[in-house]
Parts: sequence; structure tokens; C-alpha cells
Amino acid sequence: MSVIGHRITTRTHVKNKISTTKQVGFVFDLLKEHDIHSADEFRRLIDGKMSLHGSVTFAILRDADVPLDSENRWYDDEFEFRQTIFDCEEISLRNSSKIRLHDCIFLGSLFVSNGNDSIATEVYMDSCIVERTLQIRVGENDASSVGLTDVFSEELRIVQSHVSEIGIFGGAFGGTVLERSEGAQLTVMSDSLGEFQFSDCNFNRVAFPRGQVNVHALPRRHFLTRLFTQCHKFCAFDATSKAKYSDLYWDQRSNQERIRKLIETYDFFLSQTELRHSKLDASHVKYLRALAESHSHGSRWFVFATGAFLKPSRMLLLSAVMLSAFAAIYMLPFCKFVTAGSNVPGSLNILDAIYFSCVTFTTLGYGDIVPLAGARAIAMTEALLGIVMSSSLAVSIARRYIE
Repeated sequence: MSVIGHRITTRTHVKNKISTTKQVGFVFDLLKEHDIHSADEFRRLIDGKMSLHGSVTFAILRDADVPLDSENRWYDDEFEFRQTIFDCEEISLRNSSKIRLHDCIFLGSLFVSNGNDSIATEVYMDSCIVERTLQIRVGENDASSVGLTDVFSEELRIVQSHVSEIGIFGGAFGGTVLERSEGAQLTVMSDSLGEFQFSDCNFNRVAFPRGQVNVHALPRRHFLTRLFTQCHKFCAFDATSKAKYSDLYWDQRSNQERIRKLIETYDFFLSQTELRHSKLDASHVKYLRALAESHSHGSRWFVFATGAFLKPSRMLLLSAVMLSAFAAIYMLPFCKFVTAGSNVPGSLNILDAIYFSCVTFTTLGYGDIVPLAGARAIAMTEALLGIVMSSSLAVSIARRYIE
């Protein structure tokens, strides 16, 4: 049975309570029992201990207890651990055919890599916590597979992995990167992916339901804000909370490369995930893509102001701004008008100015207020802009709700 098939069978089995014996999830019971919400709290809890007792006993392994070389590499054909706490800054598992981790905690980073393409690597993690980075690179063996179930980490990176399938179920991450990877199947059903990047990847089938990515918090190329605003630092140990969005890797990339990956990530959402079935979410991603493709400040201003003709509210707001601006101009002394019942030219008061601006912008033109001299040119300009804005509003509504 495949890793993902094993995952689905196990999860259904546990959820339906077919078996009365609990198989996994003890690590979350341990954190809840001791009210742990951070790595520092957990380090204080295990300080000086060789094991930790709860509903089950957890072994505690430190640098002296594991065969790491000078570069923190650990070579073994198979890694299979249950209820184990690794108090190591970094562990790099190399060239293994099978990695199975259940109810494990890594107080640092975990790197899984396979430089031997003749070896198929099966990676399966269930109910695990990695304090910092979890990176998986299994090489180019189509028989390899990656399955992550209820895994929590500050950052998940799956890179340079040509596999039969990748499955991510439950858990949460501060940031998620899928890069230079391909395979037959990609299944992502995480509680929260945090900041998401998908680039240089190709999967034959993708299962990616809506709700995993907050499209309104996606990174954007925006001239009014930072590329991404960090809300709170994601803590992998606070397993009961959703992932917070954090800027883990975007600032480290060149601007041009970052924009390319942004666009590719948006294309993935629009072409291969269920997000494309939501007109509102899809239109917002298209707007972000248009922002990313804008190469000058002028074009970014235009996309922002018009909402890339995907946000009718922007067109209404822009129309209101134009209407108010022309109304203010009509009150200036050099703008002369003749109003109904009066033959004396003069400027308009605020109510008449707003009224005249409205009927001119909407091209109604009742004729009860007549512009003179230079005011005619201004009124003609407003009428032309009104025609353009009305058409743009219709296009925006069609693109957002119909396209």
C-alpha cells in the first residue's frame, strides 16, 4: 500500500474508532498535559532527563546519543522511531530507503535527503513536531514517496523530489515550499500552509481543496506595503493553534526571481487547485498576478487603482473620487455657470457643484445648469471619463462574477 493510502486508511480507522487502542497522537497529549506552547518551555521540561513520562514514555536523545558526523549527518538504511524526542540543533538523514517517524519531536531542524537515485526513499511522518525547518529532498526515483500526517513545523520545504506521490494531511506550517519537484500525485489537505510557494513543479494529478491558503494574505508585489507583512512568528509547539503567516524566505531571493515564483504560484492556484472554482478567490489571485506582472510604478498604480478590472468596488471608489474632484473644481472662481432662473454667470455652491458633477459624470445632462467658457472643457472631460468608468465598472463586474 502506498504511503498516502496507508495514511487515509489509518486516519479513517482511528476516526471511526474501529480500534479501541490509540496508535498515534501521544505527542499532542504530552504537550497538553504539561501546558507546553513553545520550544523553550519544552527544553526546560526535559532538561537533565533521559526520558519523559506521560500516557506513554518518550525517550530523549541528544547529540551524544546519536551517530552524527561533524556535519550533523546520519547514515542508515532505515530510520524508524516512535515516541522519541531529539534534542539536537540539526539532524540530516542521508540515503535511507525508509524513514518512518511517529510521535517524534525535533528541537531544531530536520533534513531528509537522498543523493543516490538508485534508492527509492519512503518518507512517512505522523504526529511529529519540528521546531524549525523540515526539508525533504528524495532525488529522482519515481518509486519514492512522501507522506506527512499531522506534522507541525515552522517551515516545510519539499525540493528536488521526483516521486510517485506527495501527501500532506493535517498539521500546520509557518511557510510551505514545493520547488523543483514532480510526480504522479500531489495531495494537500493541511490545516494551514502559512506562506505558500509552488515553483518549477509538475504533478499529473493534484488534490488541493479550498480553505488551506488565505488568498487575501498571499504575498504580493505592492508599492504601498512590504512584500509580506509578518503577523506573528509561527510556533510549531503550539499545536492547537492555526499557522501564522511569516516571511521566511521571500526576502532572501532576488526581486526578479521572487516575482517569477510568485506568478508561478498564482498560476498553480488558478489551474490545478479547487480554489479556481471560487469566483471571488480566483479573481483576487488574478489581481495579485497582475500586480506581480507590473514592472513599473505607473503600471502598479494603475493596477492598484483599477483592481486590474477585477474589483468593482475599486471602480466605484475611483468614480467617487473623480466625481468629488470635479465637484471641487466647479466651485472655483474661474468656472462660470448659468443656473436655471438666473442669467448671472457665477461659480456653483457645494450642492449645485455635486449635482452638476453627478449628472455630467453619468452623461445625463439635464441642462438646468449650463457651463460657460473653460467650464465647458472641464465638463466634457468629466463626461468622457464617466463613459470610460461606466464601461470599466461593467467589465469589472463581468470579470469578477461571470468570467
